Amino acid sequence: MALSKYHKELQSLFTEYSKEMPIEIFYERRPGEENDIKEWRGKYQIVTLHGMVRAFESVYCQNPVTVYRKNPANILMGHEGDIFCKDHKPELYYIASYLFTYFVFLQQKRVITHHDYALRFYIIMLVRILILKKMEVPELNSSEMAKENKQMIKILKNGADSYFIEAKRILVEALANEEYKNKKRYDVLRTQEFCQKVKGIVSEYIKIK
Repeated sequence: MALSKYHKELQSLFTEYSKEMPIEIFYERRPGEENDIKEWRGKYQIVTLHGMVRAFESVYCQNPVTVYRKNPANILMGHEGDIFCKDHKPELYYIASYLFTYFVFLQQKRVITHHDYALRFYIIMLVRILILKKMEVPELNSSEMAKENKQMIKILKNGADSYFIEAKRILVEALANEEYKNKKRYDVLRTQEFCQKVKGIVSEYIKIK
């Protein structure tokens, strides 16, 4: 799949956006492929097919639970025919990957702690919602999605620390609820019940912002 024409175009798109974004990322379609990153910060700047699938599932399917429960190959199989379609706006795959990269970048800066790495798929889901102030995800091939992509890239280009910090706050407060007091955090994150609760919290939050 990663060697198809669509993915070759995705790789070129990643390179083009990296020229103007705060963090360069490279889509590695082949293992060990030479990247064109000029400002190297760490291996997290290399995006793989499986990494992109995880980010897409979290950000646009709003289903981080699946990412915790299934390996990327199985997630990809489950999306057969409705992921990486030739009419999908390719920027959305870049944005999902960039959000994950930015999460790790903030860990590197110690804005987010390494202890919070387990929260990463929830946090990148919440960041998109907080930036756009909406829950709904447009059709992936629509003009509305194209408009959303432009808005996301414009905001991300200027830095997005505050959105990640707020997303973490919302998530940590939800995890601190009495009903999860005697449960392991990782087990809670893997439940649909908790995921729906978090979505409900952020849905109410953006209404008053």
